[in-house]
Amino acid sequence: MKNIFVTVCLLWLVCVPAWAAGQTEPPQVEFDIMEYDFGPIAENARKVSYDFVFRNTGETPYVITRVITSSCKCVSTSHTKRPVPPGGEGVVTVTYDPKKQLGIFYKAIQVFSNAPEGLHILIVKGEVTENPD
Repeated sequence: MKNIFVTVCLLWLVCVPAWAAGQTEPPQVEFDIMEYDFGPIAENARKVSYDFVFRNTGETPYVITRVITSSCKCVSTSHTKRPVPPGGEGVVTVTYDPKKQLGIFYKAIQVFSNAPEGLHILIVKGEVTENPD
C-alpha cells in the first residue's frame, strides 16, 4: 500500500507541472474607455447609445458571462455574445432613455467575464434637461 501511495505521489509531482506548463495565459481585456459622458440630453430626445469597444489582449478567448445594469429601466445593454479570440474585438453597447429622467444621471454597468479580474465596471453619465419651448 505504501508503494502505491509513493507511486501516485511521484506521478502527481511529474504530471501536474507538465500539464501546467502547457496552459496558456488567461484572457485579458482592454476597453478603449471605461466612462462615457452623453452631456446634456433633452427629455423628449430619442434614446442615446454608446459602444464601449474592447480588445482581448490575452492568449485565450474572452467570454462575457453576464452584464448587469442599474435597477433603472432607463438603461439597457447588448454585448458581443460569442467568445472573442486573442487579438479580437468586441463591444458592450449601453443605451439610455431620457424620458421622465430629469436631472444628472450616473449609471454603472457591471460586465462579468472569464478574465482573471472577473468584473469591469463601465459608466455612462450626463444630464437630462427640460424640453425646449
